[in-house]
Amino acid sequence: MVTLAEYARDPRRRTELVNGVIIEGSLTPRGQITAARMLTGILEQHGLISGMRANLILDDSDPLRPLVREPDVYVLREENDPEDDGLFQRAENVLLVVEVRSPSSGITDWVEKMSEYADAGIPRYWIIEFFNGVPHLCTFGLKPGGYGEREHWDKDVDIEVAGVRVRFDLRDLV
Repeated sequence: MVTLAEYARDPRRRTELVNGVIIEGSLTPRGQITAARMLTGILEQHGLISGMRANLILDDSDPLRPLVREPDVYVLREENDPEDDGLFQRAENVLLVVEVRSPSSGITDWVEKMSEYADAGIPRYWIIEFFNGVPHLCTFGLKPGGYGEREHWDKDVDIEVAGVRVRFDLRDLV
């Protein structure tokens, strides 16, 4: 089992810590990295505090079985404390997580992470998928018992995030 402190010292990137076990992610295709970068920029243009690939602590109640995921994009309630080392984000400070689904991450994104993010109390969860090179967005709002309010977008997105109306064209992500 790996603790948060041990995980913090691990030099590998694109890893997650699931129940105390380091899981190495696969290489992310260029199109998905581009989509994450573009979406981060769009969210920032709307005045939201956005970033990519945080080490997001979802549960550290058991020091021997911590759960840390690395969403592709995230939005924070407030800026991190400048005294903080910036290595980890806390679920309590996250308003939105976005996963840009790769061909190998379907079950992880649609089942495991959806459940984990809901259990951590993150208000919004988005999944971006590509069909024939065209991005599609599924958005979810947190309800008692998990995520509900599923909406599907294939072009013009118009949705509220933390009281901010976010509008953009999904085709701008490619």
